[in-house]
Amino acid sequence: MIFSWFSVIWKRLTAGDSVVWRQESLGRQRPELPLATAFSRTAGMTLIVVVFFLIVMGGMGLAVGRISSNQHEALAGSTFSNDAYFTANAGIEWAVQTAVASGWSSTVQLSSLRGTYRLPNGNSFSLTYAADMLTSSASVNGSQRKISFKNFSQRIAPIIGAP
Repeated sequence: MIFSWFSVIWKRLTAGDSVVWRQESLGRQRPELPLATAFSRTAGMTLIVVVFFLIVMGGMGLAVGRISSNQHEALAGSTFSNDAYFTANAGIEWAVQTAVASGWSSTVQLSSLRGTYRLPNGNSFSLTYAADMLTSSASVNGSQRKISFKNFSQRIAPIIGAP
């Protein structure tokens, strides 16, 4: 199609006359259309190219938007996982602080650390104490984290001053 545009322009410029004849496949000759008519025939093709270009660009925009959305979801997931970890860690720190402040060193006293507690930011952690192991677990928007503190009574006794 583009080749025919250039051939029409070239023939019009070099011929010098108003009618340029073109040889067709069956041996017939036919006059070339005037230059303005040839370009008006290409307007339909230009429209097709523009529509195709817009569809391709729209698809690329959609793909970039979807990739950006997936990255945002992945970042949010890691943020929730970090929040769950730090909430569980806060549970361990709270249990240590409570045991030290209360002077608890026996397993009977430390077993009262069980329960679910809520932080000021709205997150909550659950504490369990069994077999001298303190476990703090937290869940934030589906992300769950668990931290265990083994030999809790043995590690807390020197801080309290218990034998």
